[in-house]
Amino acid sequence: GASGGIGAAVCRNLCESGVEVIGVSRRRPSGWSSPNYRHLVLDLLQRASFTELISAANNMGDAHLRMLIHGAAILHSVPFKEISEGQGADMLKLNLMVPVWLTRGLLPWLESANQAHTVFISSMAGYQFSQKYTGLTIYGLTKSGITGLTEALAAEYAGTSLRFNALALGAVRTAMLEEAFPGYKGGVSPELMAEYISSFSQNAHKVLNGKIIPV
Repeated sequence: GASGGIGAAVCRNLCESGVEVIGVSRRRPSGWSSPNYRHLVLDLLQRASFTELISAANNMGDAHLRMLIHGAAILHSVPFKEISEGQGADMLKLNLMVPVWLTRGLLPWLESANQAHTVFISSMAGYQFSQKYTGLTIYGLTKSGITGLTEALAAEYAGTSLRFNALALGAVRTAMLEEAFPGYKGGVSPELMAEYISSFSQNAHKVLNGKIIPV
């Protein structure tokens, strides 16, 4: 999810911190560049994209995959009785199943690091006991699945070098939020949220594992 909004800002923050970053999205981000940054233009809804991404991991040489941040998502804000099978299937695939299979595919590189942190970007729409909104039933379902995935992976890999945590984000002023809730005023800026995500990704695994943090 590195083409814009929070994802692109996270990539910039990490590069400024000296991290070597590989960003993945359907479109290349515009307006910035860094010697620490490499971008892969891939559509993760397409199976062939997984092969390309794994190939890129193979070409990292002696570098280790110390962080994996799952930020790609689709949000169709549609009443439950009106949502199409295609819209629901795309959200289930990109928001939930892509992180599942991508994490599994990259496990060899995560395990080769001294300690690796996988961060799943979830949402308050899928956070237990949080306020729910009309039109976000399937989206919220996918994000609830992400919280379960985070906890299950942390339990399965307890005692290893792998750490898994999730951030349940509230309102952030992105194009996706504006499209879902036209005219909504509020929320934090993508840049401020990206600073938090970048810091969390680099440091939180030292003390946290299997946690779902509302932000």
